[in-house]
Amino acid sequence: MAGEAPNYWGKSDDEIKANSERVEFDPSTLPTDGSLPNAEDPEVNEPDTTEPVTPEPVTPDTIVNWDAKEHLVHDKNAGWYWIFGLVVIALIALAALLMHSWTFTALIVVSAAALIIYIRRPPRDIHYSLDNHGLSVDGKIYDFDNYKSFGVLKEDTNYSIMMIPTRRLSPALTVYFPEASGEAIVDLFGAHLPMQEVKLDALDKLIHRLRI
Repeated sequence: MAGEAPNYWGKSDDEIKANSERVEFDPSTLPTDGSLPNAEDPEVNEPDTTEPVTPEPVTPDTIVNWDAKEHLVHDKNAGWYWIFGLVVIALIALAALLMHSWTFTALIVVSAAALIIYIRRPPRDIHYSLDNHGLSVDGKIYDFDNYKSFGVLKEDTNYSIMMIPTRRLSPALTVYFPEASGEAIVDLFGAHLPMQEVKLDALDKLIHRLRI
C-alpha cells in the first residue's frame, strides 16, 4: 500500500508546536500613530549603548518684592504739640537771654520748623526688591558686598531689617517689611549675610520715645 500523501493544507506537528509557544499579541504595545517597527532597522535590533545625559542643576534667581512705608507713623495728639512748643520756647529763651547767641536762636527756630514739616508729611510708599545680589530700594541698589551682617528689629507690631555696613562710619540701612513676607525676606538675607542681634541706638530710642 502506498504511503499517505502529505497534507499541504493542514499544519504539521512542528508548526502546531511553534504556534503554541508564541507570545500572545497585545495591541496596547503598538504606537499610537499606527506605525510598526521595522525588523530590518538597525536602530530596532541594536541595543541602546548611549549613556543617559544628566541635566545640569539650574538655580533660579530668587526675588522677593514688597511695599512698605519709609518710616513709622506715630499718632500725636494736641498735648504733644503743646509740649513741643514749650520746649522750643525754652530753648529759644536759653539761647537768646542767657547765651546771647542769635545764631543759635535762629538755628533752633529753623530746626523746629523743619521737624514740624517732617512729622506732618505722610511717609512715602517704597517698593523693595530683594534678590541674590542685593536690595533694591525704589531702584537704588544696595549690594550685599557692602554690608557685613544684618539683624531683625520689632517695634510694637512693626518689623524691620537693619543692614550693618562694612565701613565703620557709614550709616546702617533700616528697611521695614510686612510680617507676611518676613520668612522669605529673612531667609534670603541669611543666605548672603550673617545674622546678628541688633538694638536701637540712643538717638533712635529718643526718637521712638518722643514719637517723632
